[in-house]
Amino acid sequence: MRVALVADIGSTYTKMTAVDLQGGLLSSAQAPTTVDQGIQHGLLSAERLVLSEASLSPEQVTLRLSSSSAAGGLRMVTIGLVPELTAEAGRLAALGAGARVEQVFAYKMTTADRIEIERINPDIILLAGGADGGDTETVIHNTDALIASSWRGPLVYAGNRLVAEQITDALLSEGIDALAVANVMPKLGVLNVEEAREAIRKVFLRNIVHNKGFDLVAGWASSTIMPTPAAVQRGVSLAAALLGDDALLAFDVGGATTDVYSVGGNTVREKAYLQGLSAPREMRTVEGDLGVRVSLNALLCAADPGVCARHRLSEEDSLAWAESVARDVTAPLPHKADATLAAICVELAAVRHAGTLELLPTPFGYTGIQRGKDLAEVRHVLGTGGLLSRMAEYEAVLSSCQASPAHPLSLLPRQSSGMQDRHYILYAAGLLSREYPQSARTLIKDSLGI
Repeated sequence: MRVALVADIGSTYTKMTAVDLQGGLLSSAQAPTTVDQGIQHGLLSAERLVLSEASLSPEQVTLRLSSSSAAGGLRMVTIGLVPELTAEAGRLAALGAGARVEQVFAYKMTTADRIEIERINPDIILLAGGADGGDTETVIHNTDALIASSWRGPLVYAGNRLVAEQITDALLSEGIDALAVANVMPKLGVLNVEEAREAIRKVFLRNIVHNKGFDLVAGWASSTIMPTPAAVQRGVSLAAALLGDDALLAFDVGGATTDVYSVGGNTVREKAYLQGLSAPREMRTVEGDLGVRVSLNALLCAADPGVCARHRLSEEDSLAWAESVARDVTAPLPHKADATLAAICVELAAVRHAGTLELLPTPFGYTGIQRGKDLAEVRHVLGTGGLLSRMAEYEAVLSSCQASPAHPLSLLPRQSSGMQDRHYILYAAGLLSREYPQSARTLIKDSLGI
């Protein structure tokens, strides 16, 4: 038997799974993540627990893989030219690489923008702007603004290739580690994010892992550490293939954020015109104000009276739950609270992730203006993460993403069924998928019950 240990180092807990590479899941365990004392302590505690559960010894382990979102994950700022075009392309590239996008800047940066970047102090900046052969003035201006700032970190340049060498040379000479890759929008309205995504992941591994004290984890793992969202996205894509779905949607509702992953839905409807960028086939969004604990106040602010009424959340309950969490973020809430709050997160996050279709009358009939992804034909919606993987009410929670009269323009699933990542295994399958695809498929089939 060949055994792999697959770890996910989160900000709160380090999850670990033991996998038989010729079979399937052997055991799972978790231990508190020890950021202050050193990540390796929590990692080794989780290893001892998972090996004990499976009655294995360390010598029987042949492979160790890890993903991580600890210490805030991969924090990024993206800078582009036009909000709906290069700035949005940069944001999608960063999210697809597993980053948490702290801020998106567009047009020529101001002094206030520069000060805001210094305050955020991102791990990486993605600088874009202008289609190839197009505007160069704005991206050169923004380069000068970054040089004038006190921020000094790794930067990925994915803008107009005409000035790529000029910009990277200028940044490197001022102590900013700059790497040029293919333009995220080489032609107007054309998205090209794969090279930028890969570069961001490499910079994460080369710079961020070291800076955040993950050196010993890198020594523990048999290969490089991957950002957790990138691993989950791989798992979601593999699940779509196993289900035979052209389009798939997945939610991870947490205490602070709600992550949404999708595959497919990047086609334009007949008799409709696309406005803005065509969405990538694989897409992830992160909603930093939608969470059931740390972000509870922000969630309640985002939920208008109509949303609350649909989920039977009374004003009295919302105030009581908010007060309880304000005193102690780990305080237990009534049984119905987590399911109610998670359902609200799913509804709001789905509307933000999905595209819209607006019908306009013309002398020749109606025509449509489509923006973003069309998820109407999604048949399966997955629930993963610490909350949805163990929640008995997951089907009702996931049904909140379906199309309804409350969101008439949103291209949400018309009719879908919920599936639960019962073993919280999508991240592990994603990590294993390239070198051990059959093992990854077995894990997903078992966890989803397919």
